[in-house]
Amino acid sequence: MKTKPTDPELAAWCAALVPPPAVDVVPEGYFTAVQLAEKLGRARASVGHWLTDAVAAGKVETKKFRVAAGNRGVYPTPHYRIKK
Repeated sequence: MKTKPTDPELAAWCAALVPPPAVDVVPEGYFTAVQLAEKLGRARASVGHWLTDAVAAGKVETKKFRVAAGNRGVYPTPHYRIKK
């Protein structure tokens, strides 16, 4: 695979024209469905159903935070925490 030489001036222009996407700081106690599935050792789909039911029952609250989503970039992702 051929690689192009790096142009520092071009990199500076790209950084100036396209600001980095804003990422939110997730407060303590909020978890994504994937994180909860890993902690519980259950399937993501099962945890998703439980979370939907818990939110509907008022036991769990949800809030979207803009976080890095792998190679996709920054996306609003639902996070959950138990209501106090």
